[in-house]
Amino acid sequence: MEHDRINSVTNSADFKPLDVRILSSRQPLSSGKKYELTCQTTGSRPSPKVTWWKDGHLLRHSQETQYDGGNVTLSQLAVQLTPEDDGKKLVCRAENPVLGAASAIEDTWLLDVYYVPRVRLELGRNLQGDHIREGIDVYFNCHVTARPSGVRLVWRHQSKVLHHNVSAGVIISETSLVLQRVSRSATGRYTCHASNAEGEGSSAPFHLNVAHKPVCRAEQKNSYGGAKGLTSEVECHVDAKPATTAFRWAFNGSGELLNLTSGHRSIKEGSVSILRYTPRNHLDFGTLLCWATNPLGVQSQPCVYHFYTAGVPDPPKNCSIANQTLSSFEIDCAEGYDGGIPQHFKMHVFDIKTRALLANLTSSSPKFALHLGTASSSSIPQYSMLGNGGTGEIPKTHSWKASSNNTSNVIMADYGIVNNKTMRRHNGTIGGVAVIPPVGTLLQVTAVNAHGVSESVLIEATQQAVVALLPAGMQSGSFSNFRITSTLGISIGAVVVAVCVIFILVVALRLRKRKKMPVRHNLAVVTDDDKDRDINSYNGNDEYLELGAKDPDIISKDAQGLTIVSRLTQNPLELMVNSQTSSI
Repeated sequence: MEHDRINSVTNSADFKPLDVRILSSRQPLSSGKKYELTCQTTGSRPSPKVTWWKDGHLLRHSQETQYDGGNVTLSQLAVQLTPEDDGKKLVCRAENPVLGAASAIEDTWLLDVYYVPRVRLELGRNLQGDHIREGIDVYFNCHVTARPSGVRLVWRHQSKVLHHNVSAGVIISETSLVLQRVSRSATGRYTCHASNAEGEGSSAPFHLNVAHKPVCRAEQKNSYGGAKGLTSEVECHVDAKPATTAFRWAFNGSGELLNLTSGHRSIKEGSVSILRYTPRNHLDFGTLLCWATNPLGVQSQPCVYHFYTAGVPDPPKNCSIANQTLSSFEIDCAEGYDGGIPQHFKMHVFDIKTRALLANLTSSSPKFALHLGTASSSSIPQYSMLGNGGTGEIPKTHSWKASSNNTSNVIMADYGIVNNKTMRRHNGTIGGVAVIPPVGTLLQVTAVNAHGVSESVLIEATQQAVVALLPAGMQSGSFSNFRITSTLGISIGAVVVAVCVIFILVVALRLRKRKKMPVRHNLAVVTDDDKDRDINSYNGNDEYLELGAKDPDIISKDAQGLTIVSRLTQNPLELMVNSQTSSI
């Protein structure tokens, strides 16, 4: 009896929750953002159990706090919603743990989730992406889901915005895009973009491939030079989808087409045809035509190539000294016009005093590296450079050793032998490399093609280059073991005064001569109309022209003391044998 009375008193002290509320303004929530939601319940004794539910699924990791002696309980839940949560029910439930489910009460919130538009692009019905060809109409549909639902649509082709333009065949209507009578220029990537208050969403790109007959590719070479009996390769580049299956070539010399049935081949998956063409007489120069064929038909307009008589190449331009070090430098020129056919470049290196040909270099580019060295013998062989007009002596071979630490590296320089080692540098390809003596040298640079040799560019180095190119230990101020006494100082002073007097007299005499001579410039170009323009074939009747001071084709550089000086003369041989010429 006493036990039943105690249970009755206990049960009378348990109360179910009186109220439960989600404390929120019930405003739309943005997808991807984090929110902290609060639910409040009162009246439960003992303290209630508070749980959160979304669309019937229990949400865990909420935290509860009691206030007012346990009469008020707050439950907090951190959430991050997704677009899929839009329209789902969020429930906060409170129940007395003693009284069980019968005591449960709950508050419900119908979620309104805003998110960036989701966009999907598809090709219109009855169209197959692999069977789009020129001349048909193509349309796209843009499917958009978004909250808020009001969106702005933008269409792009290759990232460029498309505008409604009926005359251009572009029609935009709500969520569709129509392209009328498409051409091959319609090929490319299409995207649909939708934006609302949450941001902009983009569709995956749709790649439209428009099949078309072959057309000539833009920005290809359309002029070729050739010579009688010389075979040239003419390239015909086309764009086609699907790929080409055949090419046809024809020659138009006097208004009548002559089909060329052989001598051409196709490469690069049929997009290029190469014609090997050999003119036999002057009537074989004119216009070459090329047509390509693919499964859609024959090319409507042929590719046109002008084939003309090639000429002698222009001489190299803008020759200058580059990458100068203590023991080497480079001659770097720009290519001139090649005359219409492939060209290469030659450099002849001569000793000014002895007329000896020190090196004969050949290169695919007008860049040459020269290293200063010392003679391997006390005397240098002398021989004629005049060819037919010379003595006929066979040039002797001699070598020069590099003055760097690698003394084992000896490059043989021989008349008629080509030294054309190739090495890569950061600023381009150096075609020819040679070791030359640290004495006066004359450099002759020419361009050569199958039609002849260009005019020559002659470069002479002077004594001013010596100090800059000597090893560091031999430069001024570096002889630490050399001591000057008072007697020696007086002697040196007298010598210096004498040298100054002589120098003044020499300058005065040269100034008097200069009044009767043309002004000298840093570089001279030598021209010769003879077929063989190498310097060893010049005779005394040739005329040599000097570039003017404003001529842009030759540039002189003074890098680390190295200068280039030339003398105006009627014959470069006079320059080399002139005993007054300064040389290194």
